[in-house]
Amino acid sequence: MGLSGGIDSALTAAIAVYAIGKDNVMGVLMPSPYSSKGSIEDSLELSKRLGIKTLIFPINNIMDAFDSTLKEPFNGYAQDITEENIQSRIKGNLLMAQEDKDGALVRGAWAEDN
Repeated sequence: MGLSGGIDSALTAAIAVYAIGKDNVMGVLMPSPYSSKGSIEDSLELSKRLGIKTLIFPINNIMDAFDSTLKEPFNGYAQDITEENIQSRIKGNLLMAQEDKDGALVRGAWAEDN
């Protein structure tokens, strides 16, 4: 499941551990240019306290690829919620890819401003 360091992902993770056991829950952290140091630290601390495994997928390079691809079409526009929504979609795609490989069920709860 996606972990953002926020209360929404913390609650989702706690419920998942309660419902199916810590050995069946994996936290996925996806740091990006919008991630604060605190969100990563909080996610790691949550994982430690819940006793769940974690994976870290840094997405800076993927965000850079999107920025490069969209540079010309977005020329003249100020950066806004559009870029943060792209971040969220990248995270969803990575979680779905991991789900496919593991044969798992994805649960994600992350805020746009994580």
